Amino acid sequence: MVPTDFEDAKHIGDKLKNKTIVALNLTKVDPNIAERILDFAVGVTYALGGGSLKLDTNIFLLTGQGVTLTQ
Repeated sequence: MVPTDFEDAKHIGDKLKNKTIVALNLTKVDPNIAERILDFAVGVTYALGGGSLKLDTNIFLLTGQGVTLTQ
């Protein structure tokens, strides 16, 4: 997903709730908004018992429960 504003954070949360692995690319959004989106998405991931992994600058992989991420 490549969000363009904070309103897209809800869609990220919905995908995680539906057990979809999300590749989150924050390179196209204002850095302040990117930080808010990431905070929200990682919070949802934590609440769902999932995990997160930083792949590159402003690119993250988020999962729900039952998926193990390793570098």
